[in-house]
Amino acid sequence: MRFRYKAFLLTLFASTTTLTGFIIPTLSQHGSSTDPSFVALRNNSSLSCDGKSRLLEFGNDLGFSKEETDVLAKQKNWEQNYTNFKKQFEHKLLDPKSFSLTDVYNLFSGFQQSVADTVKLMNELQTQVNKANDIYPVESFQVPKVPQKLFGFVDQGFFPKLNPKGLNIADNVAYLFEKYSLKQATLKDFDIVLEKKNDIVLEHKVRYNFALQFHFETTYIGSGGEINLQFALQASTTNFSSLEELQASFSKVGNNLTAQLFWKPVVTKLTSGENDLTHIAQTAVGESLFDSRVDLTSSIINNEAAIKTTQQQFETEALALFKAEREKALAEYKAEQERIAKELEEQRKELERLKKEQQNKQELVESLYNVANFVSYWEKRGKDVTDKKQLIQALKSAFATNWNEVFQLLTAGMREGIKEYYKHNKPDQSANAKKAFGQNGLAFPRTGFDGIYMSDWLRGELRNKGNINLHLKQNETTVKKIRDDISIEWNESKGGIEFHQTYPYWFEFEVNFKYIGGYSLNWWDAIWAKVAGIPGSWKGEMNLKLVIDGEIHKWMVTKPDYPGTFFPFDDQFDKLWFTLHVSQEISVRDESFMNLLKKQGLDKLDLRTGSTKPPVVDLASYLHYLILADKS
Repeated sequence: MRFRYKAFLLTLFASTTTLTGFIIPTLSQHGSSTDPSFVALRNNSSLSCDGKSRLLEFGNDLGFSKEETDVLAKQKNWEQNYTNFKKQFEHKLLDPKSFSLTDVYNLFSGFQQSVADTVKLMNELQTQVNKANDIYPVESFQVPKVPQKLFGFVDQGFFPKLNPKGLNIADNVAYLFEKYSLKQATLKDFDIVLEKKNDIVLEHKVRYNFALQFHFETTYIGSGGEINLQFALQASTTNFSSLEELQASFSKVGNNLTAQLFWKPVVTKLTSGENDLTHIAQTAVGESLFDSRVDLTSSIINNEAAIKTTQQQFETEALALFKAEREKALAEYKAEQERIAKELEEQRKELERLKKEQQNKQELVESLYNVANFVSYWEKRGKDVTDKKQLIQALKSAFATNWNEVFQLLTAGMREGIKEYYKHNKPDQSANAKKAFGQNGLAFPRTGFDGIYMSDWLRGELRNKGNINLHLKQNETTVKKIRDDISIEWNESKGGIEFHQTYPYWFEFEVNFKYIGGYSLNWWDAIWAKVAGIPGSWKGEMNLKLVIDGEIHKWMVTKPDYPGTFFPFDDQFDKLWFTLHVSQEISVRDESFMNLLKKQGLDKLDLRTGSTKPPVVDLASYLHYLILADKS
C-alpha cells in the first residue's frame, strides 16, 4: 500500500510539476561522468550560507593570486561587473586568448541581466497571450505555452532555455503538463563562485572552475489548479588549472563566442495548493547532469538583440496567429450567437404570429357565435357588414377556414330572421326588411294562401272558384330548432360539396304558423261541390308546419334548377344561394275539410319537384336582416 502511495505521488509530481516554462522532471541521461572535462555539481553547491566562496587554501601555485581571487569573491554587483567587461573590450578584439580570470568572471556576470530580461520577456509575452485568450477564451492546455514557443526561436547555443526541451525533459513527461500555463516567473537570485579543489588523480594539483547558480520562483495555472515551483539551475565551467586552460575552454568562430557548461536543475520547493511535493520532486529529478556548448554571444553579449529578434518571431509566428484564431473564434461565436438570436427572434415572431393567428382564429370562431360578435369582429377589421357586398366577403373569408361555424351562424340567422320578420303577426315592411330581402319581402317562408305549397292547378282552381283568407293568429308563430349537430359536408380537397353528394347539409328546424280564417266557393261551384261531397266552405283555425332541413337527395345536387345545392357565393349579385328541403304539414279541426286536404295531398307534402320543388333562398339575407336590425 505504501509503495502504491509513493508511486501515486511520483505520478502526481510528473503530472503537476512539468511547468510550461521551466519544469523540473525526471531528466533524460545526456551527461557523461567519464568525460575528461566532467565536473560534479553538488546539490548543496559550493556556496556557503552567506553566499561567499568556499575557496580552498592551497596558496598561489597556479599563478592566481589570493588577492585576485578574494576580490572576485566580493564583486557581487553583476551589472557593474559586466559593464567592466564591456569597457575592457570596447575598443579591442574580443579574443578568448586575452581573457583574464576577472574578464571571465565579469563576462559570466552578464548572465544575471540577460536571464532577468529573458524572464521579464516571458512574463510580458504571457500577459499578451492571456490578453489574446481573453478575446474568446479556451482551456489552458490550448493556450500557446510561452516558454516552449519562445525558446524554439532562439539559437541552438542559447543558455539557459527555460522550457521542457531546453531542460532536457523527456517528451512523455513534458506532454503531461500541456494543461498548465505560466502565470509568473521570477529570477530570485544569481551567484557566481570560483571554486577550487584538489585534483583526484595528481596529488598536490589544484583545479578551478566557475560555478553559476540561478534561483527561480515560478507559478503555473491550469486545469489541475495552481502550483508553485522554486528551483535552482546550477552550471559550471570545465575544470582548469591555469589561465591558459581557462582561455582554451572558450572558442570563437566568427563573431560567436562559445564555452562548455555543465549544468543541472535542483528543486528547492514544490507545492500544489496545500500539498508539499518538494521531496517527491527532488527524487524524480535525481542527480542527472548535462553539458552544453553555450553561445555566449547570443546568451549574454548580444542578448538584447537576440531576445528582441526572438520576441518578434514569437509575436509574428505564435502570438499573432493565436490572436487571429481567437478573433476568428469570437467572430464565429458572435455570428453563431447572431444566427441563434435571429433564429430565436424568428421563432419568437413565428410563435407570436401563431399566437396571433390562433387568437384571430379564436376571435373568428367567437364572432360566429352570434350576430353582435360577428358585427364587432368585422368592424375591428374595417368591414361594414351592414353592406351586403362586404357581408358576403366577410362570410366567404370566414367560411374558408370555419365552414361549419359559418353554416351554424347562417342557419341560426335563418331561424331568428324568420322569427323577427313575423314577430308582429305580419310581414315586416320596414326599410331594413326591404334592404335585406328586397321590395317583395321574404321569399321563404311566406304567409297566407301564398305560403301554402300545392300544385299550380289546385292553386288556380281555388283562386278562381272561391274566396280564401288566412290571417296569422297573434303570438302563435314559432320557430323551433330540432337538430343541434349542425354541419356541412364540405370537402376542401374536392372543391366543397361533392358531385351527387347525398344529404350534404345537416340541420333541421320547424316553423309553425297558426292561422285563423276560412274559405267559401262561388254559389255555382258550391252546388257542384255539394253534389261531389266537397265542403263548400270552411271557417276556423289552421296549423301550418314547415320542417326545413338539408336532406337534399343526390339526384338534385348540381341540377340547374337547384342552384343552391353547391352552396355558392354569388359575387355578382352578392347572394349566397341555398337549396332547402322542406316538408309541409297542415291540420284543421273540421273533419270534412281535413279530409279534403288529405285527398289533395296537402296534409303532408314533401317538396321535391315541379311546382312543389324545394325553395332556393339567399341564406345570407336572413343574417343581413338581423345585422341591420341589430344596428338600427
